[in-house]
Amino acid sequence: MRAPIFRSQQTFASFRYDRYPLDGIRLKGSPAAPTLLVDFSAHNPLIEGRGSIDAQLNCRYAAAVDVQLDKLDLRRLTGMEDTLTFGASFKGNF
Repeated sequence: MRAPIFRSQQTFASFRYDRYPLDGIRLKGSPAAPTLLVDFSAHNPLIEGRGSIDAQLNCRYAAAVDVQLDKLDLRRLTGMEDTLTFGASFKGNF
């Protein structure tokens, strides 16, 4: 018997945490035993980026992570006095 396939998608068009505007976040997930695939993106004044996670559910720590941050506003996220906005990219396995 095959396991049922479950897919989920959620978009946060308007979302705030404390004083942080975090709207424009989108998550998509689909587990296909024994793998969980998650795609995510964020487009708001604090974070511009996207990424994916490919996790093996039958292993304790086995996941391929790929993240591209086009913009991360650390001044607004951390309350730093200096302006610091940067982009970064990470691709690796855990």
